[in-house]
Amino acid sequence: MICRWAGCAAICRGDESKPVSADLLTAAIDGEAAALRGLVTSWRPYAADVYRPLDRERSQAATLRRQADRRTQETLARFGGG
Repeated sequence: MICRWAGCAAICRGDESKPVSADLLTAAIDGEAAALRGLVTSWRPYAADVYRPLDRERSQAATLRRQADRRTQETLARFGGG
């Protein structure tokens, strides 16, 4: 199976010990999208606290993206792609 992420291609060969990073990226995207939808419904002028959930979700999404990058790099290294 060929996995694509950030312009890289790696052969995963169905190895279950290194899950594909798509699950992490999907979780990051879904979380940020939900936080943005929440901001639309909770926004009040001059209230800085309405941004806290979005900031928290963006921080968590950044962590997930770093984990996905690490998994992708490990997969590339393991199967000779990087």
